[in-house]
Amino acid sequence: MKQKLLLILLVFGSGNVIHGQIPKGTLRVGPSASFSQIKQQVPVPTLVSTSGIAEYTNTDLATSLGIGGFLADNFSVSVLFEYSLQSTKYFSTLNRTNGLFAGISPQYMVPISDRFYMPLEAFIGFNSQSAEVRGTVSGSDGVTALDGLGWGAAVGIEYLVGKRIGARLSFSYMKS
Repeated sequence: MKQKLLLILLVFGSGNVIHGQIPKGTLRVGPSASFSQIKQQVPVPTLVSTSGIAEYTNTDLATSLGIGGFLADNFSVSVLFEYSLQSTKYFSTLNRTNGLFAGISPQYMVPISDRFYMPLEAFIGFNSQSAEVRGTVSGSDGVTALDGLGWGAAVGIEYLVGKRIGARLSFSYMKS
């Protein structure tokens, strides 16, 4: 069984480097959007209410745009712009966070096959966030703003549907 698997990997794996090239000079425009929402019933601390159950809702929305080009085969540099909004409501408290990121992103596309790539991406830039809290039990509502340097990394899988369009699934980490 191991010998057959190795043979299959050698046959299918040998052509990956030959076919998977995105040539120097190719323009890259990458808009993206994501949305998620979690709603659940959670117990309320007895000091806050006697009802016992409250609804917890967490909503995330992010949109971004990256514009750049390939400086070498499979290596690109892009300028990134991203806006994010997170809203959390628990009992009577609403917490909203808005964020804006502008920076640069070098990226290497590791060829897997003719149409599949594994993008390895880093990003660094200016990050600005503001958080607003309303409806707290203690009455300590307020707004906080944070600005500074943000950086991160991402890895994923990208499928090129045609010569001009692709679909990507990626996981990223950002520190600000």
